[in-house]
Amino acid sequence: MRPIAEDGFEVGHYTLRPWLPADLTWLFHTGQDAEIGLTAVGSAARLPSPCTAAGVLAFYRRASLDRRAGTALSLALTVTDTGELLGSAALSSIDWGLRCAAVAWWLGPYGRGRGVMADVLPGLVEWSFEELALGGLRAMVPEGAERSERLLRATGFTRVAATLDCGAPAALWELTRPAR
Repeated sequence: MRPIAEDGFEVGHYTLRPWLPADLTWLFHTGQDAEIGLTAVGSAARLPSPCTAAGVLAFYRRASLDRRAGTALSLALTVTDTGELLGSAALSSIDWGLRCAAVAWWLGPYGRGRGVMADVLPGLVEWSFEELALGGLRAMVPEGAERSERLLRATGFTRVAATLDCGAPAALWELTRPAR
């Protein structure tokens, strides 16, 4: 395990950065959106359900501890120019020995339908390979999540298996770092 830097990084017009205490209210209100649980890709990125103030605080604390421990990285996704919060992108189950992790994300109501993840996911993948020296990523997508599957395919992921994620049918996707 190794700690992951406190700094955020830019991806196109967006910034991925650690969650801040000032984000807690936004997380709570966004967590009330019924679509969050339906659109979250990968259980690691999900807000607690039902979304309570105590659950949001636990989410925030866990994200901070996991980042320091180097086991996961849950990031706030913001518009770089304005700081507007749009959602979350995460790396979880980071295995430094095998150099792999799971990638996950969700978008709040104002982030959906804007093509945000088409910019963010490839940037997060590149950052994971270059800055963290990971060699592979995987993603768990709910069955029938066509937009997420198109995004993963466009980013270079390959569907490798049908499985269950928290008891629901899902598809497992993988991406290996390209040879240099």
